[in-house]
Amino acid sequence: MSTVNSAVVHVNAKKSKSQILVHADCKPIRAVACHPNQPAVAIGNQNGILKVWDYKKKEIICSRVFATEKQIQCISFSSQGKPMRTLTV
Repeated sequence: MSTVNSAVVHVNAKKSKSQILVHADCKPIRAVACHPNQPAVAIGNQNGILKVWDYKKKEIICSRVFATEKQIQCISFSSQGKPMRTLTV
């Protein structure tokens, strides 16, 4: 889940446990997608910044900045774990 202050939190409902994955002072997060087979989460924000984090190692796997007038609103992985689309407005 993500919060209004740009934190992304992993929640393990079975163990009633939560862990902060990412906390950065940046524009609001608009899109989050979890990889189906790897410990990775893709995060897109209001400024057009897309980052993929390894939540076990707590490090950036890759990142990309889209044009400053763009917002990332939706991201997803295919069921095989390949990136499908990044939609910007």
